[in-house]
Amino acid sequence: WRIFFCPVFTGMFLLFSAPSYTVAQSPGNPAGKFKVEPPAGTELVRESRERQDMLDSKSPAGLRVVQITTDPEIASSNIYTEIQVFTPDSRRFIFRRQRDYWLCDTGDNFSLRKLTDEPRAQAPSVSPDGKWMYYFVNTTTTTDGALTLKRVSLDNFERQTVLSIDSPIPGTQLYAEHLANQTLKDPSEYQEGDVHGQFIFRHRHPHIKRGQETEFILKAFRRDFEVNGPSVLRIARTVLAGWKRYKNHADARIRNRFAWEARDLTVTFPASLWAARQWFRERNPLVFRKLTTLLDDMKREVGLKARLVAPLAGRIVWSKLRQEARRLKAGWTYEPPTFYETNASMLGCRPHWKFPAVPIHWVAAQVRG
Repeated sequence: WRIFFCPVFTGMFLLFSAPSYTVAQSPGNPAGKFKVEPPAGTELVRESRERQDMLDSKSPAGLRVVQITTDPEIASSNIYTEIQVFTPDSRRFIFRRQRDYWLCDTGDNFSLRKLTDEPRAQAPSVSPDGKWMYYFVNTTTTTDGALTLKRVSLDNFERQTVLSIDSPIPGTQLYAEHLANQTLKDPSEYQEGDVHGQFIFRHRHPHIKRGQETEFILKAFRRDFEVNGPSVLRIARTVLAGWKRYKNHADARIRNRFAWEARDLTVTFPASLWAARQWFRERNPLVFRKLTTLLDDMKREVGLKARLVAPLAGRIVWSKLRQEARRLKAGWTYEPPTFYETNASMLGCRPHWKFPAVPIHWVAAQVRG
C-alpha cells in the first residue's frame, strides 16, 4: 500500500506505484430503519490528469502521479490521513472539497462522486466493512441546535439519519419553539455550562423528568458495556475480521497493509483477551462467552504462538488488571479534581450558580535572584 497525498491550492495529487485493483462488493441499503435522503450527487465527475512533469530520472519505476482535482473554480481540496478515510480494499477514499465530502474511486480512472451537501458536515469515517461513511452534521450553534449523526451508503449513496441530539441553544429554531411553548426552565434551574443537558435539561421534557437526564445517559453506557463488552474486544474482533478477509488478497500492497494492521494478533490481543475473560468470568457471562469465542477464533487463525502466549502473557495482564482495580477501589482516580474560577462581574450576573466558583485574582510575578 503506497499512497501519498499532497494537498495543494489548485487540486489534489495521488501518487501510487501500480494500478491493479479488484472491485469490492457492497450490498444495498437496509430499508426502513432510518430517515432516508437522496444522494447528494447523482453524477460522476471526471477531471483527473496525469502529471508526468512531476517525475524525473530519480523517480521509482512504475510510479504515476495523478492530479485528481483540476477544476480552477474550486480552490481547496484536502484529505486527512489520520482518520479512517479508505475503504478496506484501498481502492476508494474520502476527501474534503470545500465544505463537502467526496469519494474518489482510483479503480475507475479516479472518478469523483459527491457524498454530502450539508453546510456543517464533519468528522467522516468509513465503516470497517467499507459499506458506509459515517459523519456528523454540527448545527449546535446555528439553525436547529442539533448534533446529527448520519451515514451515506458507498453502494447507492443514499444518506440516512442515524441519531440526532437536540438542545435549545439561544438563537436556534429549537430554542424559539420552546420559548413560544413556554417550556424553557428558569436559569436558576440549570447550569449554564451544561448547555446540552447531560446533567439537567434547560427545558421541560414531556417524558423525561427532572433528575433522570444523567441516569439515562449512564444507563445507556452501562448497557452498551454489558452487551458489547470492553473496547479491546471490539478492536480485536475488527482487526481479526480484516486480516481474515484480506490476508490472501491478489494485491501485495493490500496484503502487506493488513499484515501490519494484524501485528497485535500474535501477542497483544491474545494476552488482553485472556485477561479480560478472567475478569468477566463471574461478572458478565455474556461478555465472557464473546471473549472466549473471539480468543478461540484468534488461536485457530494465528496458530501455536497465540495459544502459548494467551495464558502466559495473559496472566501478567490479569495481575496488572487486578492491581489497578484495587487502586481505583481505594479512591485513586484518573482525572484531577475539578475547580471553577470566574470574575466579579460574572458572579454578579449569575447569582443562581449552584457550584462554588473561586474569584479570579491577579498574581504578582516574583523575580528570583
